[in-house]
Amino acid sequence: MKSAVAGKILPLATRLWTIKAKHKDIATAIHKLASPSELILLILLGWTTVPILQYPYNKFIIGSSPRSLSKLSTDDSTDAITDLEEKKKTSSTPTTTSEFQHSLLFLIADHISRASKVAVLVYAIDCIAVTLKTLGFNVKNYSQIIAKVIYTTWFFDRLRSLKKYLIFKLLNVLDQRGARKFHPGAYGRANILNHLLDAVIIASMTLSILDVLQVEGGLALKSAFAFGSAGTLVFSFASKDLATQLVSGLALSSSDKVYEGEEVAFGDGTKGVIVKMGWMQTLIRSPDEMITSIPNTQLANQRITNISRIRRCQVKQILRFDYDEANKFPALFETIKKEVKAACPQVIADGSRPFRVVWSDFKSSHLEVIVDMHFNVKPSGDVYHDNRQRCLMAIYRAIKSHGMKLVVREEYIS
Repeated sequence: MKSAVAGKILPLATRLWTIKAKHKDIATAIHKLASPSELILLILLGWTTVPILQYPYNKFIIGSSPRSLSKLSTDDSTDAITDLEEKKKTSSTPTTTSEFQHSLLFLIADHISRASKVAVLVYAIDCIAVTLKTLGFNVKNYSQIIAKVIYTTWFFDRLRSLKKYLIFKLLNVLDQRGARKFHPGAYGRANILNHLLDAVIIASMTLSILDVLQVEGGLALKSAFAFGSAGTLVFSFASKDLATQLVSGLALSSSDKVYEGEEVAFGDGTKGVIVKMGWMQTLIRSPDEMITSIPNTQLANQRITNISRIRRCQVKQILRFDYDEANKFPALFETIKKEVKAACPQVIADGSRPFRVVWSDFKSSHLEVIVDMHFNVKPSGDVYHDNRQRCLMAIYRAIKSHGMKLVVREEYIS
């Protein structure tokens, strides 16, 4: 019976020790295999193509054709300005770099650069294989197998990149600066199509790699999956969980309920901005900037409130007054409405939404008044909080103008 280790350590160490003695043979073999000029060219293409093309693009193309936000609609312009200001605060990458990275020129340059880098990697693997052969190791055709696997993986990775670029271009999701337009529906549909084609490409890549391993390396697929009864049981349970995660991710992505970049609130209390929707999990950024990874199985069947798609908001307050102030209520209510209208132009006072100030209840120590106002403002962001503040200040001014005081936990505040 042959041992996998016994009697093989010393011969292996002896062969490695002969590297110094055979360095000339190794250098000769590598020189015959690789052309220095060709290798230098690949290195230059791999690491300088993108920077070299970026400079003239920023200098002559972006610099000679300044873009204006005036071409966008009123709503889109506001959102675009806000988005650009946010990018300036949170990103250290210049705007011109972002524009170049979304251009067709960058796509071509990136393909050339990555192809050259892959070729350099294959060169390195071939050199290692030649070195091992010179030392007497039997490496068979492993370097060719590895090279084919690398090229196959690179090809499908580039196919995914090109596919994504074409999808978002054809569906007109990218604006002139290469940033996403503010049309969540179109973006979401493009994202769903992108995910589905990703699944097809990844499956094709996996089958292609398995085919290379089987044909070139003599790997039998049936032996690769022959785990035995215990292994088969474990694999079955793992596959079931994996399938559940994938189905949940697909259901969430294709439901049209939420898209990446939207602010949402789930039934379990989770609230934040969708950073990324993957096949297995979803990344959510909470208001405190913490990013939480949540399995899709926990989100797929929950109630979802998509805050980003809500166009109106509500400001509702309960005011408490002393019993002696009841005779001032009619005048106070009219003053509150006038103050809110003057301070908040976005208030909805046409009867389509509640616009009311009413005496609502008797309590043991005070009277309750409800102020219920609705506005044509999204219920998130700085615009919402500024509008809410103006509304509260208007209510306070109205109360002060009538010389009244609010009751808070049996205490008075003026």
